[in-house]
Amino acid sequence: MDLMPMWTYQAERVVPSDPSDVHRAIDVVVADLWGDGSRVVVDDGVRYRTDAIAVAAELDDPDVWLTWSMEPVPEGTWVRLSLDEVHPGPDPSEALGEVLQLLAERLAVAS
Repeated sequence: MDLMPMWTYQAERVVPSDPSDVHRAIDVVVADLWGDGSRVVVDDGVRYRTDAIAVAAELDDPDVWLTWSMEPVPEGTWVRLSLDEVHPGPDPSEALGEVLQLLAERLAVAS
């Protein structure tokens, strides 16, 4: 079996919220941004989650995978968002930062 190369991009930030609150807010952000084009692949309920994201309606062939890693820190929760893709497109680093900013804004409204 031939393995395909993957391209990975990351953004990270600290949000001043508990990891369980961050995890719940991720549900909302993913639903708002990608709706039916998203599918949870792995979710440990607290510190790790991976979503398959498809631009077209075919979730069997996702365009990218988003992995959210969360660690508690004294200031709240450190969140790393990684995007993996098989077919490289434009550099999404700025957009990943915007997704994390949206997550922080959702948490600020909720508190």
